[in-house]
Order: sequence, then C-alpha cells, then structure tokens
Amino acid sequence: MIAASVGVLGTACTKAEAPATKKTEQPAKAAKDGPKKAADAKKSLHKHMQEHFVKADDVKAAVIAGDLTKTKAAATWLAEHEPPKGLPENLLPHAKKLIAAAGRLAKAEDMSSASRSAATMAAVCGQCHIDRNKTVEFGAEPEPSAAADIAKSHMARHDWAVTRMWDGVVGGSEKVYLSGAQALSDLPMLAMSLKKDKQLSDAADHFIGNVTEEAERALKADTPEARATVLGDVLSSCGNCHAMLKKGP
Repeated sequence: MIAASVGVLGTACTKAEAPATKKTEQPAKAAKDGPKKAADAKKSLHKHMQEHFVKADDVKAAVIAGDLTKTKAAATWLAEHEPPKGLPENLLPHAKKLIAAAGRLAKAEDMSSASRSAATMAAVCGQCHIDRNKTVEFGAEPEPSAAADIAKSHMARHDWAVTRMWDGVVGGSEKVYLSGAQALSDLPMLAMSLKKDKQLSDAADHFIGNVTEEAERALKADTPEARATVLGDVLSSCGNCHAMLKKGP
C-alpha cells in the first residue's frame, strides 16, 4: 500500500509539473514574436499613411480642377477607410477627425464648400504630424519660371504655389507652406495678362481680386488654423475658376 501510494504521489507530481514547463515556454515565445508584431504593425501603419496621402492628393487635384464629382469620390474613400488594426491609441483621435472631415467633404454641394472642407481635412493631417513632432516636407519640382506663353506659365506657377501650400498644411510644415504662399504673392500681376486671352477673360475677372487678397493673407497666416483657412479660400478660387472654364489647370 505504501508503494502504491508513493507511485500515485509520484504520478501526481509529474502531472503537476507539466504545466509549469509550458508556462516557462510561453513568455519565451512571446518575447520572440514581439519584434515581428511590432514590425508588422509599423509596416501596416506606413501602408495606411501612403494610401491616405495618395487619396488626399487626389482630393487636392480634383478641387483645383473644379471637379466636384472626383473630389467627393476621393473623399468618400477616405471617409470609409478604417484605421489599421493596432493603431496606437494616441493616433485614434486624429484618425476619427480625419474620417469625419472626409465625410463632410463627401457631402459637399458646391466647389466653395468642398474647397474649404478639403482644407479642413488637410489641417487634420497636419495637426497629427505636429502633435507627433513628425512634420513632413514633401519633395517638389523646382518652381516653374515665367515663360513667353503667359497664360500657361501663370497656371503652372499657380498650381505649384497652391500645391506647396497644401503640402505645408498636410505635413504640418510652415516652411513648405510659406514657399507656396510666397510664390502665390508673385502671381496676381501675371493674372492681369490673362485678359489678353478672350477665353480666360471672364475667369480672370472673377479671381484676380480674390487671389491678390488671399496672397496677402497667406503670407501673414502664422498658425496652422489660419493657414488652413487661407488654403481653403485659395482652393475655392482655383476650383470655381476652372469649373467656369470647364477644364483643369
């Protein structure tokens, strides 16, 4: 009986020890998988940000071109694109604000409201970069120079200026924004030359005064909110002008 008891006790001890062995293996596996999960999460976030940048750029291009349908289509994609799983908690409020801003843009009924909603959406992106101390200075082609064909030269320079202002707001970079604002301030006199082109004369009458005033405000805007407001007004001038001409820049 004693021997049997010892045997049973030995068996019980063996079974009791087995889980302990498994428990010591689990932390080791978790430690091994940790770096991989972190790398996967970083890769997922990077992919998400790249997709957002492309669609936000589509919004900008469509607004400048005065194409409300394309603007709303790109905004709808952004409004319906859910944040990636495992998104850091400190980024969730920004992601929700972006989705809400894109949703409002997707419901815009005219180019003026679409332009200002687009600038608000860009500002959400910029504030996220600022809060994370990761402002972005997107690359760009050199500023186009004035050419013999004033109309084409003006439009190329105008597009470059507005794109730099947009990139500055999205990236949270005052430097990039101001490079566009400075270029914009050099354009109103060129805009007067558009009156020589009969096809553009009506549009020129519409936006010459607006661009002059907006250029002055753009250089004085000293907060992210003020820069986004001016950007919205500039985009509105661009979009409405091109909508009247029924062609983009």
